[in-house]
Amino acid sequence: MSPTSALTVSTYRTPRSPSPRKISVQLFGFDRPIPFPKNSIPAPAVVTPLLVDALRRVNARSILSPGIGQRPRQSVAPRSKSKDTKQAKQKTPSAAGPSLWKTLISSGKGVIAETMDRDRDPATPYCATMLTPQMLREGLYTEEASYHAQVAVKNAIENRSHKEWKIDSILSEAMENYTVALGVELMEAVAGPHFTFVDPRNHDDARAMVRQALRLMRLFAKHGYRRDRIIISIPATEAGVEAAKKLERTHFVRTNLLYVSGLTHAAICAEAGASFVMYSYAALSHGIAQRTPTNPFARIVEALIPSTKRLADEAVESTAEYFRAQNIKTTVLLSGIHSLNEAQRLKNFDSVVLNANQSCQAKVPMAAVPPARTRPPVERSPGKTRAREAQSAASLLASGAFLSAMPAETREIASDTLAQGLKESMEWMHKTCIHILEHLQAEAQLAHIDDKALEECYEEDVNEQFRISVLYATGAPFEQRIRVRARDVGFRMLCSMWDRPETL
Repeated sequence: MSPTSALTVSTYRTPRSPSPRKISVQLFGFDRPIPFPKNSIPAPAVVTPLLVDALRRVNARSILSPGIGQRPRQSVAPRSKSKDTKQAKQKTPSAAGPSLWKTLISSGKGVIAETMDRDRDPATPYCATMLTPQMLREGLYTEEASYHAQVAVKNAIENRSHKEWKIDSILSEAMENYTVALGVELMEAVAGPHFTFVDPRNHDDARAMVRQALRLMRLFAKHGYRRDRIIISIPATEAGVEAAKKLERTHFVRTNLLYVSGLTHAAICAEAGASFVMYSYAALSHGIAQRTPTNPFARIVEALIPSTKRLADEAVESTAEYFRAQNIKTTVLLSGIHSLNEAQRLKNFDSVVLNANQSCQAKVPMAAVPPARTRPPVERSPGKTRAREAQSAASLLASGAFLSAMPAETREIASDTLAQGLKESMEWMHKTCIHILEHLQAEAQLAHIDDKALEECYEEDVNEQFRISVLYATGAPFEQRIRVRARDVGFRMLCSMWDRPETL
């Protein structure tokens, strides 16, 4: 397409009659001037290969559904259904098959609960529970989880060393107490293993992740839960793999490495001794889409097109095939699915993580979907073909910097997948910490400030409340100028008369 046609403006509706001669515009970088449009005929649309698949789907839907004015008219008179029609409808078999949950259970796969919802159907039990940074943040909006957060802050303040107010250390302990409290709630509802996690902001510090994992294990032990029920989720970075190796081989703590990107990456995690590797389907699809040199805004669409999904499916399937062929005990988990069809299409994972909405949808009968890919003969399957890449997993793990030692394409996908997963989890952790920090700072202020100074902080609130009360009593319209903190301790102390009996 020439630059002239690319810059033609078709939104200005000029008359079709001949127009007077106008001066052309000369733009820098073009050999010839660009004339003004002489009519209102729209310029041809610019179609990129990126949107071909999406346009094909839209056109297919428009062809199948009749347009406006093309639908057949329905008679107003009531129609009586014949008996033959009723019997035919009753005998017509339903196109929907069994629910996804029954399909998974019958094939020996488990469903891991990624939800705090207590209204669970005992007929479809979960095999395990999982806590994520997003659940920490969203739990603060519920009454029960918010109570656990307040108790966590209180305990962290009471247990501070030498009664010093080190906000950073108290905040870290409060976050760990809050994490363990929600984990205990989940384990009381589901009799199975529990996946907790270390702070993803320490993804590049192996020692910090090991120390935090051991602290979490001690906190769970205080609540009466042994380490065989606790699994520590760690990002599958170079430091994360090193931390998992230390925890598995030295402290006998089971680990789950997150945001795995492919067979080579998964083989390195298994070589380190990780009990579980988890594919985040959303993060993996995003990482695969990043390697396409297109507009960054279009990569969101690329993560959903069939070619990207096919590569993500092959990564999960080839890993499971390789682990099975090599008799590797590491379990393959699947999370971050966009729809239940992805879990139904894949066959070789061991367990899938579902949130509350997906769990409800998984209990509804679903139509059958084709498998992820046609399995070739065993001697030429992708699992055995790509197994040659994983033969050097031990050498890559021994080098320490395995990401830099990977092939270029594999390294880029691994880096983009980890970056996407860590970005989301760190954002949720930051929001949770800000919320807990506000409560902690309020407690610290109450501990250090005297009564009169505390009351002075709420004089403006009391005056505003008095002004609003007077206007409301007279029926005059009013507008609140500031938010009155009527529930705070300082406000209640200033309004009370317990220290001024002469005014009573």
